[in-house]
Amino acid sequence: MDITKSLRTAVVVSIAIACTNALCVPNVNAVTTKSDVNSIRCEIGPYMDISSTSGITKEDFVYALEHCKYDTNDVLKDNAEFIWAKCQRYKLNEFAVCGILAGESGWATSSLATTKHNVMSIRDSNGYRYFDSFQECIGYSIELIKTQYIDPEGTYYTGGVLMDIGYTYAGEDYAEDWAELISDCAYMCTEAL
Repeated sequence: MDITKSLRTAVVVSIAIACTNALCVPNVNAVTTKSDVNSIRCEIGPYMDISSTSGITKEDFVYALEHCKYDTNDVLKDNAEFIWAKCQRYKLNEFAVCGILAGESGWATSSLATTKHNVMSIRDSNGYRYFDSFQECIGYSIELIKTQYIDPEGTYYTGGVLMDIGYTYAGEDYAEDWAELISDCAYMCTEAL
């Protein structure tokens, strides 16, 4: 076992122990408290369950994205309410979705994002798909995640955690790296809370 893997394992175990000790349970109330934020953060990682909402209020979610220093093109910020509402409708973790959108598009700075409003590397029969707006792509992406990756009847379903999605989305060789990138981006979205 190499030192990097040993350190990563130690960090994951430390976080798991801290989260267990803090009783990390998603908030189901209408107000997000500091302890709820800690619970939300404890759940972020390559094995986070994306198939349920985080429990964060719309106001706090919008605040988090409005103050996310990594979203330099304001794509998540400008679509925060839309993302929150779609995630509530489809029962998806809001921060995981933002992590996917940010990780796949380099925080909306990739050429696909800037020329095609494509923040999830979505393809069609003509290559990478063009969207009329970021909101159109985000809405399509959220529906795609729910119906094709999270729903047990979906074409790419292998489970409800990021790592499962990574296996079918990024491939077996890149699943772990992909899930870590996405969870890192998801965590970055919570930093302002």
